[in-house]
Amino acid sequence: EAGAGFLVPVGDNASIRVDGLYRYDDNNDGLRGASDFGDWIVTAGVYIPFGTRAARPSTRTFSLSADALFPFDRATLTPTGVSTIDNFARDLDKVAYDSVRVEGHTDPLGSDAYNQDLSQRRADTVEGQLVSEGVPSDRVSAQGYGESRLRVTEADCAGAGSRAALIECYQPNRRVEVT
Repeated sequence: EAGAGFLVPVGDNASIRVDGLYRYDDNNDGLRGASDFGDWIVTAGVYIPFGTRAARPSTRTFSLSADALFPFDRATLTPTGVSTIDNFARDLDKVAYDSVRVEGHTDPLGSDAYNQDLSQRRADTVEGQLVSEGVPSDRVSAQGYGESRLRVTEADCAGAGSRAALIECYQPNRRVEVT
């Protein structure tokens, strides 16, 4: 016997199933003379599984304030930042995951090139801390995005009267996202 078939999903809980099977019989019992014979069987139907469905993989993103992890305009973790990332790594150890992506983001203060470099260094620092706490290095990647994905724009902060007020207004942009 040999066969092949396929399932085509038609919704969340059903599929169309089509199978083809060839059966060969060498006719050892002498039913129809001495010749060999075989037949084809083709079936089609609806496939509806019973029971619970397997959980679909999910993706979660955690946004960590860069101000809580790093001194302003730096890429070295503060003691609080080290503790935060270490706790995050311990929490990762309790769940199944395929990969961890670390993204660094900055505010628009400074040049594009400087912000790109700072965001990459911050992402690399968080990646390194996760690896030092046992997250496999082949499952972690780091990418800096500089100021390319702002949450608060210059127009949102146009009313800031001083540099300190502007830095405060741009605070949501300074972050590390872990997915």
